[in-house]
Amino acid sequence: MHIKKALEFKFLKNPLLREFIPQITILVIARGLSLVNSVKAITTLGSYNIGYTNLLQTAAAQSSVLYDGGMNNIGIRMYSESNSPNLDYLLRILSFRLLIITVFSVFWIFTILLLKFKHYELWIITFLIIVNNALDLAYIFRCLGKYTTYMVISAINPILLFCLYFTLLESNNYLGIDLKLIIISTSVTLIISWLYFYFTVGIFPLKFFKINDYHELFNESKLMWANSAVGIFYPALQIYLITLMLGIEQNGIYRASILFVIPIEMIMTTFIGIVLPHTSKWKTNGIRFFKMKVKQTSFYLLLLFSPILLLVYFANENIFLKLLGEDYVFSLIAFKILVFGKIFLMIFSVFSSSIIANRHDNFLLKSVIFIAIFNVILNVILIPRFELMGAALATMLTDILLPIFLFYKFMTIKEVQFFKQSND
Repeated sequence: MHIKKALEFKFLKNPLLREFIPQITILVIARGLSLVNSVKAITTLGSYNIGYTNLLQTAAAQSSVLYDGGMNNIGIRMYSESNSPNLDYLLRILSFRLLIITVFSVFWIFTILLLKFKHYELWIITFLIIVNNALDLAYIFRCLGKYTTYMVISAINPILLFCLYFTLLESNNYLGIDLKLIIISTSVTLIISWLYFYFTVGIFPLKFFKINDYHELFNESKLMWANSAVGIFYPALQIYLITLMLGIEQNGIYRASILFVIPIEMIMTTFIGIVLPHTSKWKTNGIRFFKMKVKQTSFYLLLLFSPILLLVYFANENIFLKLLGEDYVFSLIAFKILVFGKIFLMIFSVFSSSIIANRHDNFLLKSVIFIAIFNVILNVILIPRFELMGAALATMLTDILLPIFLFYKFMTIKEVQFFKQSND
């Protein structure tokens, strides 16, 4: 009883968790709606349509490296480290994104028309997803400490998509309809976020971009940029390998399992965005305090997310099959494999934040390169033999291995780097 009370007291006294729990509640509700939307799309459109949309969204995600490249994390880190933080650096990042995306738009459309892609009109409108992602204000709201605002705005998209799916999807189940509805919902959400920023801050989130700004951005984020490029490469390659080796319909079935894992990934991504400013601040209190807070937060995450893992493994399988149909039986098996790795990654995500906050970008890049090679080798070996189960197993093993590397690095940190680039 005393242990229970002590844990409850520590839990409630943790300021990070007091911030995190209301936000995670909004996020869980929003991702719950996303799951409903995914089930609706899968059951209405079928595996071929879902598989083709997956290819388009994968290409869009790869292209996002051009303007993102880890600059969100860099922006959050520098803003958190600054003694007198201001919006200037964050707005420069957004302006840089807009500059890159304007140049890239010409290349994207020209390449599609020149190579005469199948369903080229869908590839052209996919570019709008890239534009919406480029102009997303999520990292700015996180830097300003407006986490709840960020969560509420993020919840608008699945709510809109829910309304669109359940009014338009059934009677318009042609190839690419889900992609078009996603573009509509993300565009409306983007407009709302920009208007909110303008009315609360008083300016639009753009700044005239100078060439000197580019040099500063590149020098600060070049390692994180490379890390993002490698990090998006190997999951995208897996999608292409599944399509090449097993066919686009199998890609759609695998996509169904991923759609059920995405809410956990979104929770993890959001948590890293929340915890990163805190880990940057923890550094000012010395190495002992820094390590103690990181370990403590990881322990609380273990308590929070272990029940989810148990729920997934002991849930009635018939519920899943009734939702999606017998054709997606392999999606359920793949989902159970994938979710173990994602929750493991989630529990140890705080160590990833500590590595970024402590400026060990070089080590992070080396780790991700090794993980990417490991993942590609596993996919090439396992997919031909075990098909979708092999792909899921390769992803799970990769998700488990990366946190082990990060935990090892965390334990070897002897001093806290502050306003200084690490040379590990």
